[in-house]
Amino acid sequence: MNIEVLTLDCVDQKDFFNFLKTASLEIDHPASANMWSEDWETNNSTLPYLIYKKKRLVDPKGEFYILKINGKIEAMAGVYISDFDENVALGGVRAWVNKKYRAQFLIGKYILPLQLTWSKQKKCKLFFLTFNEYNKNLINSIKRSGFGIVKNRTPNKLFYNGVFESPFPCNIQHTKQWVVYDKIDKSYNFNWEVIRWDDE
Repeated sequence: MNIEVLTLDCVDQKDFFNFLKTASLEIDHPASANMWSEDWETNNSTLPYLIYKKKRLVDPKGEFYILKINGKIEAMAGVYISDFDENVALGGVRAWVNKKYRAQFLIGKYILPLQLTWSKQKKCKLFFLTFNEYNKNLINSIKRSGFGIVKNRTPNKLFYNGVFESPFPCNIQHTKQWVVYDKIDKSYNFNWEVIRWDDE
């Protein structure tokens, strides 16, 4: 099995769009609705809009990674510097793995380490992974196993300093999210109240 991870600018846009269209057809998956729409240029909930119109997941504030297996796109996820604190990078954004490869921790093994390196290069102090209501059960897997990250961690590995969890649900892009994070800089004190979710 030949695995390669590329940045979006190294991938044919037609192949990328076809991947998103296929993902959008998996209607039993809650994230599929945001993968693609024919009116993506005006539909601000779609991934292409965030990438090509909003420029959230492109350099210098972000990056988007594509994982190919034997030359075919099978997984993806983005990273970007948050709007609420320039010291915080949000990783695993709009993550998607084709059904055939789920539960193999492809994003954890291959994409998240690259996103952590990107975050360090951008001088971020915290690396967040956020989860919606439908996938927050993944937090327990991350705390148990490091999301597929090999246990013999070095300073360049994700969760080298441990897996930390936000004290309460957070408001990330106007959505209730749960956060686990890596302390790139152990001395940095983040003010969680800035993003506390308010149920009212």
